[in-house]
Amino acid sequence: MRLLSVSLLWGLLLAGPASGQVFHDDFDGDAVDSSKWEVSNFGASSVSGGKLHLVNDSCRYPFLVSKVNPFPPSGDFLCRVGFRFTSVQRGGNGMGTIEDGVFAVGFHLWQDNSDLGLRTGFGEIGYPFLNLSASQPDTTYHVFEWRYEAGVYSFFLDGVKRGESRSAHVGDQLFIGHYEYCFTEPWSTSECDFVHVEWLNQPVPAQSASWGAVKGAYR
Repeated sequence: MRLLSVSLLWGLLLAGPASGQVFHDDFDGDAVDSSKWEVSNFGASSVSGGKLHLVNDSCRYPFLVSKVNPFPPSGDFLCRVGFRFTSVQRGGNGMGTIEDGVFAVGFHLWQDNSDLGLRTGFGEIGYPFLNLSASQPDTTYHVFEWRYEAGVYSFFLDGVKRGESRSAHVGDQLFIGHYEYCFTEPWSTSECDFVHVEWLNQPVPAQSASWGAVKGAYR
């Protein structure tokens, strides 16, 4: 983490809504924040060491869905996520958006042990998606960012732009994990460091500033 002066920290906290932050979770507690997420009653989700940890139960993988719509009704936004797949197996999972109840519409991140490797879909980029790991398993920590500006998604991996695609699809919920499905082969497992959604170039809902806003800006 970068060292910040007290005066700069105070200024960031006072800035509040001017930062554009609308949704943020850095998983710094000891349990999933039930004010932000609906948590499935299957699979196993836990919070420790500043991360959300996801593993399967006998045959199902946990599924978290945001309780509120973090995206603007129109206009620009970004979603930035710190995420790592801790193992890569036949059962795939990841994170992304849900639109009108449809899973993985808008943008998503996914990995299983197929030849597609670590991948993302966004906008009109569907199968075979944008491969991020040369078709190899990837268990490295990355920061993934999707920016939606003027009807175009741009995707950044660890700060480097990797692609863009025009689309009218914008989700109304975030998800992490996999919707309820009994899969008898091993599941991939994962951990999430933080989730940050920010509205761009427009007013944002009034909200209180938080240390999460500071961490989101300086990860």
